[in-house]
This record gives sequence, structure tokens and C-alpha cells, in this order.
Amino acid sequence: GETHHYYDWCLGSGCYTFTIYDSESNGLGFLYPDPGYATITNLETSEVYGTVEDDFGEEASIAFCLYVPTLSVDPYVLNFGGVTAGESAVMSYILTGENLTDTVFIYSPSNNFEVSFNSSSGFNSALNIPFDTENLNDTIYVKFLPDNETTYNDYISNTSSNAEAYVNVTGNGSSNIESNTNRFFSVYPNPSSGVVYVESDQLKYIEITDNTGRTLAKQNVHENKTRIDLSEFATGIYLLSLTDVNDNMHYAKIQLSK
Repeated sequence: GETHHYYDWCLGSGCYTFTIYDSESNGLGFLYPDPGYATITNLETSEVYGTVEDDFGEEASIAFCLYVPTLSVDPYVLNFGGVTAGESAVMSYILTGENLTDTVFIYSPSNNFEVSFNSSSGFNSALNIPFDTENLNDTIYVKFLPDNETTYNDYISNTSSNAEAYVNVTGNGSSNIESNTNRFFSVYPNPSSGVVYVESDQLKYIEITDNTGRTLAKQNVHENKTRIDLSEFATGIYLLSLTDVNDNMHYAKIQLSK
């Protein structure tokens, strides 16, 4: 009699051929001699995605294509570094989508991170991209707004009804960006044309970030005077994040002028 058989394959977007083999025409299964089998093959890569044995007919083949909705982000981590409480910093990521079928929603659950399509305005906790094409390639801007001296860790969700991608966001809020000379350290010359010196007997680690929060260099401190070479970087403002021997954080802005 007629029997229905169901099998699951996990396939991505692409075109495939589903083929049933049973040259003996005696059914497929372990109880039959010379059991046949079925395969799914990717037409582009020729990759075979597995076989099954069961009670099919002689031999038949059918081609089909799948278009699976996907969302992806690059980068998937944004590290803002240190930002003064009450001020803000902006970074961005690229959101791409393929085979989409409906609106994409972008959402930040934290009041300390906001999103926008513009680098200087329109920031809010949520955005949406109405569906008008199945493919997507947009730049999304994220603003970090610390309100106190602590570390912030959260995420930005990018979702549609059948696809999702997430960006992890992190940053450090500080009560202020410290002056370049205080009881912990001194930084000079500032502005600098390339080389900066940091003097302190209480520091153990230095991290350098640009004004987007991107980490440019890290180094351990082994002496009271540390030489930092910024000459390979473009003119602009850079942030030194300084960790002392008690794991407290201190910050200093450096103006690089060439």
C-alpha cells in the first residue's frame, strides 16, 4: 500500500536536486535486498547533504531552489572605550540582508545606546527598515551615552519575522576625562606630532583608541616612563585608557597634529 515518509534536511539558500535511487524496484529499507537510497545535492557545489533509506519507487529526480532569509552584521562587536558621563560617542556597523520578506526592526534595550541611520542626528531606541527589496545593505550608527562611571554591556538586535542578527556593544563611562597631569600620571607633549610619553609609577597597562572607540594599540607598562608612538595614525583626537596597579581606570585625551 501507499506509505508516506518524512525526513529533515537543514539547507541554506541555493538550488538542489533531490534524487531517489531504487534500481531493483523493490523498495528502500533494511529489510530489502539491495536497498536503494535518496540524496539531496547542491547544484553549485555538488555537495551531497546526506542519504536516507526507505520505501520509494524505482528512480526519480527533481530540482528545486530555496531562498532563505538571512541578516548579518559587520562588525558584531562595538567597543566604545572610555567616554565622559554626559558626553557621547558614535560608532557604526553594516547591516546586510538577503532574501528578506518583511520589515527589519532594529532595537536597543538600553537607554545608554541609541541607533540611527545618520551619524549626527535621529538617534532613538528603535528603527525599522520597511520592506521594499529582498536584499539589504545599510549603515547603522550607534551612540553611546554613559550617565555615570561604570562599564556598560548590552546589544543591538536586528530582526525580521524569519531572520536575526545581534551587535554586542560595550563602553566605559567616566566622571571626567582627567587632565594630562595629575597625581597618577603625566602625558606629554600634548598636542604631539607623533611620540607621546606617559610617566607614572602606578600604571600597569595602556590602551589607545580613536574617536570611534576602535582599539589601535595595547601595551603593558614596565617602567615609570613609557614611550607611545602615534606617528602612523592620522591627525585627530585619541584616548589613552590607563589602568593602574589597583585596576582603576584613568583617561587622557591626546591631540595628534602633523
